[in-house]
Amino acid sequence: MLNTKLYLLKRKIIELNLVRKSLAFSLLIAGKLAYSFNNKLGFGMVSKAARLTSNDSIIYSALSSFKKGSYIPSFESPETQGEFGSRVFLLKEKSADGEKGVVLLKFNSTIRDFPLFVDMEKFSKDYFLVIEPSWTGLFLDEILQYTKFKFPIWVLSAYEKDYELLAAMQSNLIPVRLGPCDWVDPQITESVLTPEKKYDIVFNSNWASWKRHQVLFSALKAINKPLKVALIGVEWEGRTKRDIEDLARFYDVTPLLDIHERIPFPEVLRITAESKCAILLSLKEGSNRALAEAMMCDVPVILLDDHIGGIRKNVTAATGILTSEKNLCAAINNMLENYKNFTARKWAIDNASCFVSTKTLNAAIKEYVQGNNQPWSRDIWARANSPEPQYLDKALANEKPTFNYSLYQINT
Repeated sequence: MLNTKLYLLKRKIIELNLVRKSLAFSLLIAGKLAYSFNNKLGFGMVSKAARLTSNDSIIYSALSSFKKGSYIPSFESPETQGEFGSRVFLLKEKSADGEKGVVLLKFNSTIRDFPLFVDMEKFSKDYFLVIEPSWTGLFLDEILQYTKFKFPIWVLSAYEKDYELLAAMQSNLIPVRLGPCDWVDPQITESVLTPEKKYDIVFNSNWASWKRHQVLFSALKAINKPLKVALIGVEWEGRTKRDIEDLARFYDVTPLLDIHERIPFPEVLRITAESKCAILLSLKEGSNRALAEAMMCDVPVILLDDHIGGIRKNVTAATGILTSEKNLCAAINNMLENYKNFTARKWAIDNASCFVSTKTLNAAIKEYVQGNNQPWSRDIWARANSPEPQYLDKALANEKPTFNYSLYQINT
């Protein structure tokens, strides 16, 4: 019990962000001074300031130090071993007649290390590049390093302020209003769709502290009704199922919970479809796919209105409720009374499916390529995140075309 109380106190202090904000301001000032005599050091400090906070004034002040084509990342050694697997995903093969292909990079670690292992100038003669960051906040070393190249790079930027930031940079980085949450295949949920509901709420996340399970448990205790809640998760950052169970006991909500750990993806979808609503309580993420999958299961969602992340743009009057943490109990009650009135799946299919997103991305690349008098006779292949990237065309899925990494690898 004492450990749980200390944990909750620690979370409150962390979420005040006072230390992070103070450190961010200090790094910003120091970085701007350092830039005058050391480009690399200065930009590294400014980038860290932007990473520490989502404060707009800090990020845009950092942007004022940015100079196109001159950014030097603060890192030199790789985080990975240069073995990227499906996180380097082929969207279009190059052709013998000189038409370029398209390659997608997924996850920040891959984006960070790719130029350390690949001859980017040689690569750019054969392929266009698309990068899909796994986290919100793009004024980062792993992203900014790409501004030193002369060729265009499309950056999936689902969170509106990330899109605005890249547009304001006026560099070779071309923002596209898409993110990992926009590539769910509606076909994967067809077999689980059901009007029968076993759960009132499904909370699909990992067990990490920043997922903030205590916020849900506190609301459940305040609502004081015999609700049924499905928790789906995995161990993360040292937090385990046992920690979640301890939290539940502290708030006296254990009887309301079914806890599912490390279950197969089809089972995740089934439980989600059997729920009246899905919830997400983190303050910041990349572009949450759990809520996107819930929408495809025709399950409306609840999201905090101050959430920073790409999924926020997909929470509309048709798909769910944006609420303050203060009004969470009221939002849950409202949702449980009206969940049948939402049309989450229809909206998601029309606006945020893998098919729609493929067309959106293809149009963005094609417009640039043809506008610069380069050939474009073949469109990119449709792909989905289900949950890892995969081709929608069965022939391609069987063939499994891959980017020939060895042709462009830097000899080390």
